[in-house]
Amino acid sequence: MMNGAKAIAKKYNEVSLILRIVVGLVIGAVLALAVPGAGWVGELGSLFVGALKGIAPVLVFVIVASALAQGSSKLDRRFGTVIWLYMLTTFLAAAIASITSFMFPVSVVLADAAQSDVVPQGLGEVLSTLLTNFVANPVSSLMSGNYIGILFWACMFGLAMKNIGSDTTKKFLADTADAVSQVVRWIINLAPFGIMGLVYTNVAGNGLAIFTQYGKLLALLVHTLPGTPFLYQGEELGMTNMAFSSIEEYNDPEAKNRYRQLLLEGVPPEEALRTIQLESQLPERFVLEILEGIRKVTPPEFVVGIRLGAFEPELSDGVAHAKKLEAMGIDFINVSYGFDKEAVREKPQGYPFAEAIYGAERIRAAVQVPVFAVYGIQDGETAEAVLKQTGADMVNIGRGVLVNYNWASDVKAGRDPGKCLYCKTCMWRSDPDQCAGKLLFNRKR
Repeated sequence: MMNGAKAIAKKYNEVSLILRIVVGLVIGAVLALAVPGAGWVGELGSLFVGALKGIAPVLVFVIVASALAQGSSKLDRRFGTVIWLYMLTTFLAAAIASITSFMFPVSVVLADAAQSDVVPQGLGEVLSTLLTNFVANPVSSLMSGNYIGILFWACMFGLAMKNIGSDTTKKFLADTADAVSQVVRWIINLAPFGIMGLVYTNVAGNGLAIFTQYGKLLALLVHTLPGTPFLYQGEELGMTNMAFSSIEEYNDPEAKNRYRQLLLEGVPPEEALRTIQLESQLPERFVLEILEGIRKVTPPEFVVGIRLGAFEPELSDGVAHAKKLEAMGIDFINVSYGFDKEAVREKPQGYPFAEAIYGAERIRAAVQVPVFAVYGIQDGETAEAVLKQTGADMVNIGRGVLVNYNWASDVKAGRDPGKCLYCKTCMWRSDPDQCAGKLLFNRKR
């Protein structure tokens, strides 16, 4: 029986969470129409919401405190910038949301209207209340969900722990944050049942028409919500992580889980940490995930290369990307311009070849894997000169092969290989037989 439960749980987790939520929503609506008196179904929604509301204050406290306790000097310098950016983007989000609410008004009837016995009489009273919430009892703040107080005490506790806490204590705090995050993931994993209960309650009470109002509200929220920035470790505002010197300094679960996975695979700790440092900073993460996926389904001798833009956006970025790709196991790098060659002006004055070839030269000097150079190579003499100048391992011939598919053989034999005429409108693309370079080459032959 235990094995059967594990198998069911495994199948459940293999399905996309979004798909499970959609299924839960549909089932909730169907049950509300079929058996509107089954109140126990609605209790699932109450339990789910209650669990989220209960764990959220604890999550905020331990994550903020742990992040500040383990912060480095680099993080401290970035903290002010992050706060400023957070305030700016929050203001912009609020402004956009307000404007959008006037353009697309949505009215939602709540079950219980918020009530207050005392209405604030002025800005001074509002500020007084705000400051009072800052220094409210921390235990009371956690129990009541006073997030202003939670953040204040979490910052105080984290900063104090940073200065006086031992490494063991800081690690315990980090492990606690990981544990609470895991609890949150468990709760979120049960979201389909919670959504089913919430939908059941609303449809049973208001009918299917509720989807119209909530659909408008959801669309409004999705298109105005900027996301929730985290004020630690590069996760703020979409930034990448910093290269921390030890795994204990990382707080995000993805980095820690990846590190543990590498250790289980037999990777030495130093190499595993280096991998984490690279992966957590990479803007080219998508490329590396593709590379990792290819490696999982191909034999070790399978060769995988990449065509890399040298100037995306600057040559220094291209060199940095090449180094990271080399560290992740790419077999060769084929260097081209990138997206916008017209904006590239980085080769030294008097350099005999194109900017893309200069980019290949710079990248070849920075990595050990084979590097290919390309652009404007029309004959064997130029190809040899490029190889000698750049140290590249190979040159790519594109347009020349389109004109003459025996280009390499003709160059080797000392024959004229022909050349592309760089027509304003490339005829080869529309009608290869009418390619001007090919026609000229055939007439010469």
